[in-house]
Amino acid sequence: MIITCVNFDNLCDKIILKNMNKRIRLVIGVVFIIGALFGGLVGYDLRSVGQQYNHIWVLSIISLYAGFDWISKSLNE
Repeated sequence: MIITCVNFDNLCDKIILKNMNKRIRLVIGVVFIIGALFGGLVGYDLRSVGQQYNHIWVLSIISLYAGFDWISKSLNE
């Protein structure tokens, strides 16, 4: 009886953590996408001032890809 209760509690913990992992991955993906949009705006501001901006846009594109990847992984679980 005690072993069954321990296994049931362990199973409940795994289910809760799996759902939590989905939410955490989704939130991290959204943060990456918001960061990419913010980086795009910063790159645009640097461009209008006349400074180097290409590296900011490359980082924004990488962040955008990472955000979509994290969101797709959270939705596929």
